[in-house]
Amino acid sequence: MDAVMKRFVLVLLMTLFGSTLAAHATIWNVDVADFQFTPSSLTILQGDTVRWTNSLGFHSVTPDCDPALFGTPAQASPWQYVFIFNLPIGSYGYHCEVHPHMMGTITVQDRGTWHVTVQSFSFTPANLTITRGDTVIWSAINGFHNVHHNATPSLFGTAPATAPWTYQFVFSNVGDSTLHYICQVHPTLMQGAITVSEPQALPAPAALTAYPSDTAHIRLTWGSVCGAGSYAVFKSLDASSPVFPDSFATTTDTTLIDSIGSPRAFYLVKALGVAR
Repeated sequence: MDAVMKRFVLVLLMTLFGSTLAAHATIWNVDVADFQFTPSSLTILQGDTVRWTNSLGFHSVTPDCDPALFGTPAQASPWQYVFIFNLPIGSYGYHCEVHPHMMGTITVQDRGTWHVTVQSFSFTPANLTITRGDTVIWSAINGFHNVHHNATPSLFGTAPATAPWTYQFVFSNVGDSTLHYICQVHPTLMQGAITVSEPQALPAPAALTAYPSDTAHIRLTWGSVCGAGSYAVFKSLDASSPVFPDSFATTTDTTLIDSIGSPRAFYLVKALGVAR
């Protein structure tokens, strides 16, 4: 193989490799036909897209619990419904409201770790969209480079060094922003950007009620929330201006027994996603 052909193959491989890395979000397809969702169960990553295509019949995509975080009403084919699951990690069941035996589940997993290759005077992929708490790992294959957040103060980065090296940063204290970075050795050639987004917040539980269970205890109940891994319960004894400090209890159930201890108390319940 001559030098020209070798160079062509190398560039082709680099292009293909770069394209694979850039495809950091996946589109999943679900067929709605023959009175079933196919596939009925999907395990996806946070930020992936699911596309339902109704090719036959009168169907809907209806979440199993309320309030609904996604879904489309019943309508005759043909139609498509697309939803980006930028939701907290967890399992989201759904069904067809016209045919309840048609059931499906979307399990959203933590995407977690992203990889950027540093070589040939480029960051590949140059642009990433991640979720708060994710980790980005830069791996230098060749050359003398570094990673430097191009702002003051600089939130992340490493000193220039000769490859091979790796550098990782956990984006735990950054949300809803785009952070631009460069290689300080080659600032005009090597530029990248990390866009950090917050997952969609879970809605507040509905129908919170409180009533005595006996003379010394009170029972709290509330509605379930799709995607919730647990519930944090807050309590205030200030009748004039309720202030809720840190939660006094966390439970995976939708009911809680609390000692009365005061003639009047105020409660607040917050749905929490599955722990990362």
